[in-house]
Amino acid sequence: MPNARRYITTPIYYVNDRPHIGHVYTTTVCDIWARFQRLLGRDVFFLTGTDEHGQKVEQSAAERGMAPLVFADEISSEFRAAMDLFGLTHDEFIRTTDPQHEQPLGPIGDAPSQQLQHDHSVQRSASVGVHPSTLGYIQCLEARSNSSRAHS
Repeated sequence: MPNARRYITTPIYYVNDRPHIGHVYTTTVCDIWARFQRLLGRDVFFLTGTDEHGQKVEQSAAERGMAPLVFADEISSEFRAAMDLFGLTHDEFIRTTDPQHEQPLGPIGDAPSQQLQHDHSVQRSASVGVHPSTLGYIQCLEARSNSSRAHS
């Protein structure tokens, strides 16, 4: 598939503290790979961003006397600035507090999900709950590789 789009992503970084050299290193490695693929004439989509949910983020905000979202806004902007400082070429910088991430996951019954279930690539989990930070409903899917399925 020489013309198929390549998707490259970093981990989405937790905003419980300021970015450090490890974040920049990881993103730089992905950036090098994205640039190399582009030099080969390939269509690349390079994604990075921040994960702004979790107890550590809430605790870090409380330690600084800030609301979690205000704290996340500040730290996420530092991550974006660090990526810009090093001239990294991501196509999109996502935040898990962006409006598109607040929507509930779609129904498991749609055609792509049914195919994944049929292929035994994913399994529907009984875990359905409310995320304390967003109060959005979350359905958890457990990814299972064919090799791990063969061993179960």
